Amino acid sequence: MRPLAPHPVLASRLAAPWLALLALSLPASARADTPPPSARPPLDRAGVLDRQALITAVLAENPSVEAARQAVRAAKARPAQEHALDDPMLGYTIAPASIATDAVRFGQTITVSQKLPWPGKRRLAAAAARFEADVALADYDALRLSLSVLASTLFDRYFYVERALAVNQAQQALLTALVDTAHARYVAGSGSRDDTLQARLALIHERHKAVMLRAERRLVVAKVNELLHRAPDTALPDAPEHLSVPILVTSSTATLTEAARRARPELKGAAAQVRAMQERHENARRARFPDFTVRGTYDSMWAMKRHQWMVGVSLNLPLQIGANRARIEEAAAERARAAADALATADRVANEVKEARVRFREAHHIGQQIGHPLRPDFLEEVRRADRDRVDRARANPDLPPRRHGAQAPGRKIRVGRTEGPEDVDGFHGVTVTFARWLHKARFRLHLGAHEPRPDDPPVHRPVPDTGPEARRLERVGRAPAPAILSRQPRHRERRP
Repeated sequence: MRPLAPHPVLASRLAAPWLALLALSLPASARADTPPPSARPPLDRAGVLDRQALITAVLAENPSVEAARQAVRAAKARPAQEHALDDPMLGYTIAPASIATDAVRFGQTITVSQKLPWPGKRRLAAAAARFEADVALADYDALRLSLSVLASTLFDRYFYVERALAVNQAQQALLTALVDTAHARYVAGSGSRDDTLQARLALIHERHKAVMLRAERRLVVAKVNELLHRAPDTALPDAPEHLSVPILVTSSTATLTEAARRARPELKGAAAQVRAMQERHENARRARFPDFTVRGTYDSMWAMKRHQWMVGVSLNLPLQIGANRARIEEAAAERARAAADALATADRVANEVKEARVRFREAHHIGQQIGHPLRPDFLEEVRRADRDRVDRARANPDLPPRRHGAQAPGRKIRVGRTEGPEDVDGFHGVTVTFARWLHKARFRLHLGAHEPRPDDPPVHRPVPDTGPEARRLERVGRAPAPAILSRQPRHRERRP
């Protein structure tokens, strides 16, 4: 037996839980280097689009992943710069007037200096840079995770559109045959003209739905090609015939939440950002202490040899107390903001895990109900009950009316009202659906003459056509065609 195509609700609800639970295992392999073009796997497997192949191709081809990877490289190179000392300074000075004379000795000064920050400043700056590199790496993993989720969601959407188009084509074929059958019955005198009308309306509706599905398919293909860094009109492999229902997750919400806290890159990045801001705050507090500069000088203009060589030290005076306090306050605020963002991220992840688990169990139940075929004995019981109902209705035409959606021959029915036993062979599915639609659109559908009932609501009769065309047809002996659909007349009050 060929597997049933998933219901639209099933297709949309199965995607989100799979991808949310995918976040628990993806970061372990998200840091792998991008494979070379020759090693990249194709999108299809045996001519059919594959989910994992699509995700792998997106992670390999999308330029945003490469940009994030280069950002990680840049961040990893920053700690060594923060921990290193400034380059030493070399200065050279001469006395120009002593160059071309022998009255005085040649005057020159050579100075070498090195700046030494307060102890601990370079260590704290390097530690903050290392944590910021961890933040960049977590952002890289989160980007890969989000692209994987988006690619998997587009795969589900592509599958749904392809299956919906196949179902739509089958429905159009059935409705086309139904139109021919209804028209043949009407010509033979055993059917109603309204059956043909409703069947044609249903066929038009399915054709309109096919246009919308094809447009959505083009949009999905364009989005997938954007992720793959390809032209928007590049063709994709065919979608699979069916999707397998995954194994039901039996772990508790607390277990899944704990696993997400250990694996989700957003939480790792938030924790690294908090640590980085702590190091920045501590370094801002040490900015109140001065930095030293060690200097060595040779001056040839001194007459005594022992005075020509000099060694000294200089330091800055941190007298800008207000600026230092503001710098510390800014670092403290950034640290508090990072801590609050970490708490918000943890709450969001916990809520995502809870929602994913609930949606996953619901989608798993729907998938089992739709994908599991009905038992043969149950189908036989349904057929036997239908035959018994038909035989009982034909043998006892005077039974009290029952609710039914079919049209009784020779009289008019209303949508949702009771019908007699003679309605079992009527045409009802499409008629009821479109009668409801026409009723909502404030149109009246005339299905034949009938006797009014005491509980029937008042019905506005169509206004007879008395225009020039009707009078001309009356003169030549032809009556105008009866109106099938007519708007309800609007009554306006006359002003005195």
